[in-house]
Amino acid sequence: MRELSEITAGFVDHGGLYQPLAERLAESYKRVIYTDPAAEDSENINEAIIGDSFPENPRFERTDDIWLHKAELDLVVVPDSKAAGLQLEFQSQGFPVWGSRRSIFLEQSRETFIRVLNDLGFEVPPYKRIIGITALREYLEGKEDQIIKISKYRKTMETKKWSSWDEDEWWLDLMAVKLGGLKELFPFLVFESIDTPFEIGGDTYVIDGRYPQHMLDGYEAKDNAYFSAFKAMEEQPEQIQAVMEAFAPLLKKTGHRNFWTMEIRVKGEKFYFIDNTPRGPKPANDSQIAIIKNLPLIIAAGAEGELIEPEASALFSAEVALCKKGSDIAWRSTRVPEELTEWMKLSGFCRVNGRAWIPYREKDDEGIGWLVATGNTPAEVVTNILAYKALLPPGVDAATDGLVELLKEINKAEEEGMEFTDKPVPEPEMVVTEDAK
Repeated sequence: MRELSEITAGFVDHGGLYQPLAERLAESYKRVIYTDPAAEDSENINEAIIGDSFPENPRFERTDDIWLHKAELDLVVVPDSKAAGLQLEFQSQGFPVWGSRRSIFLEQSRETFIRVLNDLGFEVPPYKRIIGITALREYLEGKEDQIIKISKYRKTMETKKWSSWDEDEWWLDLMAVKLGGLKELFPFLVFESIDTPFEIGGDTYVIDGRYPQHMLDGYEAKDNAYFSAFKAMEEQPEQIQAVMEAFAPLLKKTGHRNFWTMEIRVKGEKFYFIDNTPRGPKPANDSQIAIIKNLPLIIAAGAEGELIEPEASALFSAEVALCKKGSDIAWRSTRVPEELTEWMKLSGFCRVNGRAWIPYREKDDEGIGWLVATGNTPAEVVTNILAYKALLPPGVDAATDGLVELLKEINKAEEEGMEFTDKPVPEPEMVVTEDAK
């Protein structure tokens, strides 16, 4: 493997989601040539401009077509669970590739994931496969506390928590409109809700079925906040260890050399592996960037099949969603303060004269990235992230309220015997009290 400072990496993103990782690699590599295949032929400037206008960083360059730069590349990085064919083609031509390869289908096809769980002997919550909106209406009428999932098309529908017919009938009407002529052909998976407050997660990376000896043990408030401890493998919850051991042969077979995340619901003596993420997790990936000092080396070596152990800069991390309100049809803009260069992680933007510009999108939730903090105790992390929040530029807010719920969950889990850390975990009131100062 070349010295990191001699490596030119082709970085294949998806909608700007992994821009913080690309910029981190550009700090260590000779160059990062960044692209988004979905925007290659786009005639919409909002899609085609993401990742562009980085004149102050000669190591970062955007291209519309990564294949035009093939002769310049030493490494290809695909952190998302996308572009399996592109990864395999580059691999066939002798390029080291950091990517999920065929394991992307564990996330893109929920039915494939369920079949794998059954084959490996894991318990799957009771569910029903239903085709079409009419049949879904008939099945859900009178039912409460259901979880509705689909495969692959996350922009069409995220996981839906069905409370009751009175509360959620409108959603069926909405889906009928969104699916149009496909509404009676589309498959849905409807699960019985797992009545437990405990969802644990493990965030790591895998090189051909081999795991590093340290990883993040994380709790997530979905799309809102994340809190993790950097721990040895043997200190991880037993449920996490069981999943990793069972999936190692499959990840070796698929040639997985990428990040890997597990979401597990725990109910008494039982646990359910409900979601896998064979890619850089969101949230959590920005914590990995902040905590793992040698991440560029891990990726470069991992692409060639070599497992490098992570070197940690801290023992704990947290990240909370950043948002900036604006018009549905106007770009939003902000400048990252110098004090927050390491902690304010923006996604889906371009730079103009040092200022970040976020194009408007068809589906816009006002999210612009994540605010990250690290520390050697959980309390230090909370103190740091609230201090960083106070430094945010005008109009930008951080969802630190999500930390309140996470600290409640972590404390409750520890009371039930699932140890997060041997260090004191702050009471949720600390977030509210410190944030009010």
